[in-house]
Amino acid sequence: MNHEQNQPEIPVWDLSILYKGQEERIKDIEKLKNAALEFQNQYRKKTVDLTEKELLEAFHKHEKIYNTLARLSAHAHLQFAADTSDPKAQSLVASQEELSAEIHAQIVFFDLELARTKDKFLNSEILKDYRYHIERLVLMEKYNLSEELEAYGMEKNLTGVQAFSNLFDEIFGQFKFRMKTNCGEETFTEETALASLHSPDRDYRHQVYEKFLSLVGENKIVLGNIYNNIIFDHRLDCKRRGFQNLMTPRNLSNQVSDESVESMLETVESGYHLAQKYFRIKSDLMGLRNMTNADIYAPLSSEKEEISFQEAKETVIESYSSFDEDAGKIVSKFFNKRADIPLREGKRPGAFCYGPSPQIDAFVHMNYTGDIRSVQTLAHELGHGLHHQLSKSQNHLNFDTPLVTAETASVFGEILLNELMFENASSKEKKLSILFSQMEGVIATVFRQTVLTRFEQRAHAARDEGKVQPETFCDFWWEENKKLYGDAVKMVEPYRWGWAYIPHFIHTPFYCYAYSFGQLLVLSLYAEYLKKGTAFKSGYLKLLSSGGSESPENLVKNSVGLNLNDPSFWKLSLSILEENLKRIESLL
Repeated sequence: MNHEQNQPEIPVWDLSILYKGQEERIKDIEKLKNAALEFQNQYRKKTVDLTEKELLEAFHKHEKIYNTLARLSAHAHLQFAADTSDPKAQSLVASQEELSAEIHAQIVFFDLELARTKDKFLNSEILKDYRYHIERLVLMEKYNLSEELEAYGMEKNLTGVQAFSNLFDEIFGQFKFRMKTNCGEETFTEETALASLHSPDRDYRHQVYEKFLSLVGENKIVLGNIYNNIIFDHRLDCKRRGFQNLMTPRNLSNQVSDESVESMLETVESGYHLAQKYFRIKSDLMGLRNMTNADIYAPLSSEKEEISFQEAKETVIESYSSFDEDAGKIVSKFFNKRADIPLREGKRPGAFCYGPSPQIDAFVHMNYTGDIRSVQTLAHELGHGLHHQLSKSQNHLNFDTPLVTAETASVFGEILLNELMFENASSKEKKLSILFSQMEGVIATVFRQTVLTRFEQRAHAARDEGKVQPETFCDFWWEENKKLYGDAVKMVEPYRWGWAYIPHFIHTPFYCYAYSFGQLLVLSLYAEYLKKGTAFKSGYLKLLSSGGSESPENLVKNSVGLNLNDPSFWKLSLSILEENLKRIESLL
């Protein structure tokens, strides 16, 4: 179904909010370049000797540069996301990335010099709002390169990892194929092909999914080379900076230790049997002798439920409003020119929320397909939007939350939605459908993302021996997925190419475990909400409003009182999944 044509009320964003025309962009670019040059001339090689008041003034000037660049970047990248096949959008985003590299290269000295101030400014009352940022810079100082190398690396990335990343996006942005199905001749994009996994027609699911994966595999030379170069670049960067563990740069960025991440991954792996138990329950209920991974997201009913966008919108807003009235008002505002929802050809696959600066309201991007999972995705991305809008109270260096807490509002919002839909469901079948969808979301976010992380670890380690053949990536992918599925789910043969279309592998190496971390954290947060009721709300909203102003450990501890370093924390989250399974079994 073409939701854009059949449901004209579905909103699209209005990027003129950012810039009404090219002339405004040009003026801002000129201001930005002048401000960056002035900042460099005023502070380069002088940062360590600044007084507290002088450094505060420098932060304010840095903020103006940051916010202008963020607005320009948002405008370019959102235009590209809206239509990745548009040559003008491709040119705009390419020129914007060149501008970003130029500006960052000019002002990179500031962070490098701040890192060398050690504890000079850490006890300053005047600079208290920037203390945590300075602490993190000082911690990273031993991994920094010279200013010249840092600046050169940013510029060189334009023809290196950034170029490969852009090529990957363009390949899948324009990816489409036609095939005959039992519905007739159809055209599929990546988004609609993956949406077929939610079809009630098993033959249709297999036919479309296996065709999609096979076509991905036909691009193995290009996709294999892209991934090899991304991995090799990451290895070279780690070696140059002195990182012993390839995941350490991401863990430091996420402000968590290597040990805590590994502990979390091992705990999740110990719970794979919970996912397998769920798959067996669903397989028995659906009467499937051999459940495959093309069946795990299939609806329980043979009739496909079509949810209008208006119904989805109202339900999502109600779910947030029932938790907090102001939260409901915040998410409802996205539907006024700050969300691009329709499914259309050329549009970037997937969903995201883009909020690059505390001066800019966030934008939400998704492809609405009318099924229950699409409604959950809407709630998820609006949760990100809520998080961004609340954290705008922080300065430009503290507002952006680390990846491991970035899913806090989005996953919590999904749970609120699922509980509301469960309460409103008029039959046992509908209640089961909601519980199954919720469980599948948790499995995809907790267990599958751990599988993806284990695959990445093996892929990156193998690159140490030289270029990795695409078929070797396939073997790693198959083996790690087999650990999750066990004998409960049979993988379709073309799924060997499932690694090749995962964007996080390309854009942000070792990103995926943050989803597992975030989902488990939210399960514990929701358990606290059930325990404390409205008394929980203020602490939770404080957590969202704090952005990235402290470490994840301190943010969670100081707002809601949970201890991320407690060894039993992750096991508690898995026990909640066990309770969900019991809830399903009781209904059955």
